[in-house]
Amino acid sequence: MTIAQAGQQESIREALNRADLNTIADLLRSGAFGDVLRGLPVYLRAVAPAAHTPQQLSTLDVIELPQDAKAAVILRATVKKSGGSTIGELTIEPYGTTPSTTQVAVAPNGDIVFDHTTDLVTSVDVIYVPQKGDVLGNCKYSKLGVTSLTLAIDATGFAKLPAPYAGQAILLMQANVTVGAVTGQKIILVPASAVVATTKAALSKDGTGVWFNLATDAPTQCVVDVLVASGLVSTGGVPGLNSPTTDINAVLEQANGGASSAIGT
Repeated sequence: MTIAQAGQQESIREALNRADLNTIADLLRSGAFGDVLRGLPVYLRAVAPAAHTPQQLSTLDVIELPQDAKAAVILRATVKKSGGSTIGELTIEPYGTTPSTTQVAVAPNGDIVFDHTTDLVTSVDVIYVPQKGDVLGNCKYSKLGVTSLTLAIDATGFAKLPAPYAGQAILLMQANVTVGAVTGQKIILVPASAVVATTKAALSKDGTGVWFNLATDAPTQCVVDVLVASGLVSTGGVPGLNSPTTDINAVLEQANGGASSAIGT
């Protein structure tokens, strides 16, 4: 006997721990092992933040993160060099907070931002945990088969995400208005429940779409990149990748359907 009674069906998690050489490759593939590794804490060393990107306020410097590794939380940020007097540990502010001097925060689009006007950080070590999800939009590794997402913006200034993604959005990573009075990339704000200020955009609080400015920008069409929950049904799918996408929590606890599914035999 092992950890379970003979004949009891094991979970994928237990099968991975058992590491049968005949099935381990298939198990790793079923759980999207690369995504599991991508979800581990990231250790950035001696990174030089760049001047603000189009998604950020002009008063901020930014570490622009990969779309499949946007930040959920920052664990630690240590300034090694700066153009000001700020050296050492930064205070970690809540998601979406605009950091002032000696502070750091996760921006509304998942990048990591610093104060520009005073701190002028030129080298920083950051430890952070990535957001878990799949990229819907401009990503060459998109598992969802959607590498460009163009949305219509209605008369209220709202662009609704298509099913099955409506209500499943986690982050709005970028929003580019292609038709309207004020076009181009928008500064991403924290999730909102109504139209936002000119030149801005925000994911809706319920994750069903994106709010834009109506009175000044008058947008009617946009291209967006959104991080959505894993485990959704794909509308296309890329050969060789998981479709539908993988929710690792569900995978680890589901029954192992392999030939050696009984523990302790």
